[in-house]
Amino acid sequence: MRQSDRIDLARRGISEAELGRQLGFFACPPAWVTLDAACRLGAGITQVHGADAARFSRAFEEARLAGRCAKFVPASGAASRMFTALISARGRVDPMTRDALALAAEAGDDDARQALAFGDNIRRFAFFPALAAAMGDAGLDATSLADRGVYGPLVEYLVGSVGLGYAARPKGLLDFHVCGDGSRTPLEAHLIEAAAFIRDAGGVCRLHLTVSADHLAQFEAGVEAARRDHEARLGVRFDVSLSVQGASTDTVAADLDNAPLRDAQGRLVFRPGGHGALLENLNSLEGDVAFVKNIDNIAPEHLNGPTVHWKRVLGGCLVALQRQVRRHLQALHSRGGEAEVDDALAFLCDTWGHELPPPLVGGSRAARLDFAIEHLDRPIRVCGMVPNHGQPGGGPFWVRGPGGERDVQIVETAQVDAGAPAQMAILAAATHFNPVDLVCGLRNWRDEPFDLRRFADTDRVFISEKSYEGRPVKALEHAGLWNGGMARWLSLFIEVPPETFNPVKTVNDLLVLEPAHGERVSI
Repeated sequence: MRQSDRIDLARRGISEAELGRQLGFFACPPAWVTLDAACRLGAGITQVHGADAARFSRAFEEARLAGRCAKFVPASGAASRMFTALISARGRVDPMTRDALALAAEAGDDDARQALAFGDNIRRFAFFPALAAAMGDAGLDATSLADRGVYGPLVEYLVGSVGLGYAARPKGLLDFHVCGDGSRTPLEAHLIEAAAFIRDAGGVCRLHLTVSADHLAQFEAGVEAARRDHEARLGVRFDVSLSVQGASTDTVAADLDNAPLRDAQGRLVFRPGGHGALLENLNSLEGDVAFVKNIDNIAPEHLNGPTVHWKRVLGGCLVALQRQVRRHLQALHSRGGEAEVDDALAFLCDTWGHELPPPLVGGSRAARLDFAIEHLDRPIRVCGMVPNHGQPGGGPFWVRGPGGERDVQIVETAQVDAGAPAQMAILAAATHFNPVDLVCGLRNWRDEPFDLRRFADTDRVFISEKSYEGRPVKALEHAGLWNGGMARWLSLFIEVPPETFNPVKTVNDLLVLEPAHGERVSI
């Protein structure tokens, strides 16, 4: 190891042992996750209706009014991927007109088809007034260009540096929703949604957003603007904190021979460690009841009803489960007799789906007591799961661990061996997917904050191929926040309706998500 490596590692707060661990994954990637079965209704996924939903909502109200609740929003993502199809089509279809795009789309060019739909509907986007103003400053008439089917300048001024520069801006600060005569960003929409379900008895709404260091000042300004526009109107006070992903969570890159990647000056090349690195940010909050939701999954204010209802149900379910867990742990620690141990193990198996290892069945009271305490004294998450109408992909599954233990986990497609037909069949059998709609219990039965790092499976990393200075390289991401990052949590999956899931991954998603972002358009 070079002296410059030691200096770089010390500056980032990364140990030499951690560097070695990361490099080891490139040479020996982690084992695939072993799927046992897809979670289904009644077998890993719970439905909540009627009296139970009302009971959970009441339990949540008590926690909400007591100020126990907060919202945690990963918001560091740049918007560049939203415009990939537009940028690709712009580079290949010249001139970028309606007619040229239509011809390319008819020939099977999907990017051209996306760009055509974008151009044909451009005046319906919330950002169109800002785009028209930017183009007007340069002597261009956006409305006239759209009417004539000249889409190239519209795309250039939207994503390029000459206009709005949306491709380089954070997704959380783009104009997403049309609202009266104006528009709202995802940041504003998340604050408004929070006001509808987590304000405490004093009207305080607590939120924490993780942002890029490059965009910290922009988010700070966005929060202040939202306070001015919405606090008095909603009768709340937004208590918002921001954090950036720590340098200590960056990961080293490698070349295709698994050697550490170096730049032109011979220094190690590091990359952001993915959303799994945000476990450190969540852990630093030392919070209590935290709702986790991505920045781009948000609906306009007038459509918040279903989402708010199910947030209360999920939150109340968590609170009710916390009470049961704490009651069992108190009994185990204070008495710990056969009856208390049997009750706790039955709760662990019946509610959380755990299986007792064969040696514990009929085993000693002491061993069973230790097992019950170890497996119940953990962070809790209650996760909303959306029906996927038969589409395969990542979501909730029963998983077998290396020791044969079986429990429920959120699994991404990339974690499953594509060369194993039986595993791929289980993946394809999924009935629900993970919309990242979680509520987390972050305190133990003594009301102390958990050290969340103790309950992560840090070996569940992701390795992908990226590009660095025009050459292919290997990149490493930490175990995903809701995958390996929460692998040893107590997990419960509850079905939530599709209208609670309103993601925006491409710019045209702002059009097709009926009714959240506009009328339905055939894309």
